[in-house]
Amino acid sequence: MTIWPSPPALDEIRRRQAEEDMASILRGEYAELPLSRLSILLDHELVMMVSPVMKAGCSSPGGTVIGLNWTEKGADFMGQTLPPYS
Repeated sequence: MTIWPSPPALDEIRRRQAEEDMASILRGEYAELPLSRLSILLDHELVMMVSPVMKAGCSSPGGTVIGLNWTEKGADFMGQTLPPYS
């Protein structure tokens, strides 16, 4: 039973934006990623949220942020493979 409907297929413009956003996430440059574009990546299961992530130079709980990682589906979308977990 599916609770959420499948997201619509990505058109060419959104596919290019998704590729750019996925590359930004890989570089760790996603702080300014608009929520509307992040939701597309999440809806298509291309990325997952990882929490908490410590910011560099911060030792307090207030220094944690939500991180984003590629999913296997996201790696496939980008033509890459994820390394095995150790």
